[in-house]
Formats: sequence, C-alpha cells, structure tokens
Amino acid sequence: MDDRPRPFGEALTLDQLTMLMAIVEHGSFSAAARFVGRSQGGVTYQIQRLEEQLTIKLFDRSGHLPKLTAEGQRVVEHARRVLAEVDALRDRAWGWSLGVEPRLRLAVDVLFPADQLVALASEVQARFPSVALSVMTGFVRFAAQQVRSGDADIAISGPLGVEGLDQRLIGAVRMVPVAAPHHPLAAQGGSPGQSHLESHVHLLLTHGGRSGADLSEGFASPRRWALGDARTRLAFLRAGLGWARLPDHEAEPEIAAGRLTPIDMSLAQVQEDRVPICVATTRAARLGAAGRWVYDYVRMDAVGGQREGPTL
Repeated sequence: MDDRPRPFGEALTLDQLTMLMAIVEHGSFSAAARFVGRSQGGVTYQIQRLEEQLTIKLFDRSGHLPKLTAEGQRVVEHARRVLAEVDALRDRAWGWSLGVEPRLRLAVDVLFPADQLVALASEVQARFPSVALSVMTGFVRFAAQQVRSGDADIAISGPLGVEGLDQRLIGAVRMVPVAAPHHPLAAQGGSPGQSHLESHVHLLLTHGGRSGADLSEGFASPRRWALGDARTRLAFLRAGLGWARLPDHEAEPEIAAGRLTPIDMSLAQVQEDRVPICVATTRAARLGAAGRWVYDYVRMDAVGGQREGPTL
C-alpha cells in the first residue's frame, strides 16, 4: 500500500464537478465550454486542477476527443450522485421556504380508482419534488382510521364512520355485482331473488379481522367468505367460488375480457349500488403547502372540477 500521506489541499468545488459532467455529457471540452458559458481554456484549467487535487488522470487526451480513464469513470459516478444531492437540497430548501412539508402521508381506500391515484401522485411529484410521498391502501375504514390515529395526514376513503374528522364528499363509486360466467347466479339468467342469493357464497374483503360486509356491500349474505386482499378475491371470483360487488373500474375490464359477468340484483332487495368517497383530515392536522394542495385537488380537480356528488 502506498505510504504517501493523503493530500489535503484546496477543496473540490461544485463548479469543477459541473464542468466534468458537462464534458462527459457533451463529448468534448469545447462543447462543454459552450454549455456552461465559459472559455475552453477555463474549463481545461478547472479539470486540470481537479486532476491535481484528486491525484489521478480523469481523461485520456491522446485521441481527437477526450476519453474517460477507468479512474475517471469512477469519479463521474460519485460526481453524479453529489450533484443530484445538491439539486435535491436546493429543491427541499426552496420548498421549506414556501412552507412545503418534507413528507406527506396519504391513506387511500382501495375503492378509489387507481388511475386517479396515479394522476394525483404525478401532480405531487411535478409540483412538490422535495416531498417524500407515502401512500397506504386498505379498506373497511382503514384510511379514516389511519388519519384519526395520526399515521396519515389525509384520507381518501369510502364510508368513514369515524368521528372528529374534517371530511368532504368528493364522489361515489358504482358497485357492480359480478360472478364467473359459469357460476349459477350468472348461468341462470334473470334476477335472483334474495333467498336464492343467500344460498351462494358472498366474497368479502376484510381488514384487521373485520368483515367487509359493512363497507356498503349492499347485501349481507349468511354465507360469507372473508378474504384479506382484492387479488385473492378476484381469483376466487374467476374460479366461480362465489359472487361479489366490485367497483366499476375493477369490474369493467373483467367483464370486457369475459372473465366475469354482471348479475342483475333488482329482485334481491340490495341497497344503493353507489358507495360515497370522501377526503378527510383531522381538524388538528397541520397540513403544509403540499397537503393543502392535495386536499383541494382531490375535492375538485380529481373529480372533474366539481365540489361534490360526481360519480368516480
């Protein structure tokens, strides 16, 4: 191992690293100079100083264009990370000056359409790049309970049933009764009566050991199977093991593909086929700029610019 003392001289600068990356990205010293608005001689001098400070050669200059050495490639990897961290620090500091919180925690009911959740997250990323977004999903009052307990800042939830929340109705999800095409409820045709419906397994979601029957399922069959996630329930439905009510944004692709078929429930005394969706936060919540924007966005823009009552 080299016993020479480690050099301690002039500190590296962000300017040097920026010029290094400009050369790598634009292919030459002259192109880099034009990009950073400096003379070519100035760029060359800064790279020479950087090489002296690092005690390695960054570029092989024997050819027509500079080529990174093996050591230079490793330096570039570190420089890229350093500059990315600096950019992130600038973004965060700018956000802090505007009252943007460092993180935002959303708890979202699985009934909320996934494409709208993606659109919301994309807007947050574009408008508040410094915010670390956390999205938790669940069902049966999961989202509301997360906000009430302080584990989330904003809930986008189905029927809340939780006191002490500042909540606004933002729309309603249409629930579609479905079964596999070979299931008796689908195969018989017509509308099943309540007694006939009760003789078949009703597939419900659960959360925390509680049945999903109280999630406005619209019908509480005595034959209930409780399942822990939507993917498993969908697999059971496709296999013909029971029937269920799915949000229309989940049911429609399955129906279109022929894997499930809708059931006419008009004779089964089923409750209203729409489940309200609310946005909620605690009255004591101290939402930053990003949280306030999300709250307003979900109330209005995400549901077509209406304040309440639309179908999602």
